[in-house]
Amino acid sequence: SYDANKLIFGTGTRLQVFPSKY
Repeated sequence: SYDANKLIFGTGTRLQVFPSKY
């Protein structure tokens, strides 16, 4: 999930804030 979000957002800031959500 973490890697997927990083690719989607690129920056990886959103996934850090809502890691469970994504």
